[in-house]
Amino acid sequence: MSLEKIKSSLEKAHQIKNTSAKFLRELQNPVRSEIAKASTDRDLSEEGRKKKADEIREQAGIEIMERLHLRKQQYTAELVKAQKAADRIVHAPKPKPDAETLRRFEKSFGSFKTELMLTPRADVAQDKLNDFIATIKDPYIADKVAAEFSDLASNILGGTTGDGTAKAKLGLAKSFEELRNKSESDEIKEARALLESADSSLADPKFYRAELYREAAREIMPVEYVDYLDDTDAFYREYDGLKPADYVDEELEKEKEIEKHNRPFDEGNDRLHALSKSIDKLHNQLKQ
Repeated sequence: MSLEKIKSSLEKAHQIKNTSAKFLRELQNPVRSEIAKASTDRDLSEEGRKKKADEIREQAGIEIMERLHLRKQQYTAELVKAQKAADRIVHAPKPKPDAETLRRFEKSFGSFKTELMLTPRADVAQDKLNDFIATIKDPYIADKVAAEFSDLASNILGGTTGDGTAKAKLGLAKSFEELRNKSESDEIKEARALLESADSSLADPKFYRAELYREAAREIMPVEYVDYLDDTDAFYREYDGLKPADYVDEELEKEKEIEKHNRPFDEGNDRLHALSKSIDKLHNQLKQ
């Protein structure tokens, strides 16, 4: 999936979320009208009018929860598509340089690690690290150094205490950010931003936090349904017999089949992906 398609999936998800109030309102209006008619039906007794209004709420509640559920599943599917595609771009293996370039790098990197370990002052060691990073031009090599950054950082942090540790961590975070910049193309940087957007949206998928939505829902559905406006999965765990067929995204289904077929051949890529994830984790730790 290209960056444009990732953006398109995110836009579809955001459109669903941004129109959630309008969607609920459009569901609410005809139900209100039906309830109003039932409540003023002169052919029924007071008890009969109340019973009919409650029946309308019950049926409407079932239908509304179903539509909210499928809409939330569609929202999640668009985010997952964007997330997976962006993740593949961000963590794709970098092209390996030629053997001679790698040999020279390994030799200089080995010497540098020894030199860094023997440097007693943290500020001097930090300067040496920055100078070494400045010599790196190849994204693959930048990734190789980033994979060992925790060991490099430990050598520097080992000689610090108190405020000195905090200062050293700040310097290391900047150094690591510089490494990341060297290892990532503009496409990867954009994909990372899109990935973070998808992750953030998936981590907080609620549409109807405000009490005004709950107040509106109480008019058109049984009150015991209202707490499930933003958690339809929990609703169908509680009312399993009402659960509709799940929303099916054809692109995701095709992707699952491809992943299932390719799984035996992906172990090497999985290891590279795990390494890339570890680098991301280290970056976040250094920011703290």
